[in-house]
Amino acid sequence: MKKLFILLAFFSLISCSDEVLPDETPSLELVSIGPSQVVELKDSIHIVVRYEDGDGDLGENSPDAKNLYLWDERIDLVYQYRIKELVPNEAEVAISGTLVLELPNTVITNGSNSEQVTYTLWVKDRAGHESNRITAGPITVVSP
Repeated sequence: MKKLFILLAFFSLISCSDEVLPDETPSLELVSIGPSQVVELKDSIHIVVRYEDGDGDLGENSPDAKNLYLWDERIDLVYQYRIKELVPNEAEVAISGTLVLELPNTVITNGSNSEQVTYTLWVKDRAGHESNRITAGPITVVSP
């Protein structure tokens, strides 16, 4: 009987160790950025990013919340955006999907007729966990 109890305890420990806990920190992966060349102050840039969040607390409904960050490395400026709440009623479920960010236009900052721009993106969930940072670009910006 004692051996049976030890075996049952051993197998229950093994089965518990197979449980995979969701990662509470969101992660990002660049899907696309384009077009590869834009006209200054005219053309939009589209960035598509895949996200995953193990506990579903990415996004927020408060209009003042900022949880998506886009860093323009040329001028060391971080643009802040809001991702709306993606899971209702603060349910803790693993989520994944695609975010599409449209930059209405950009400018040449170095005074030339053409310049390359690269952006770095990341997100922060409601618990304050920051995702990995991804690089998008380069995009060539040309004068009209």
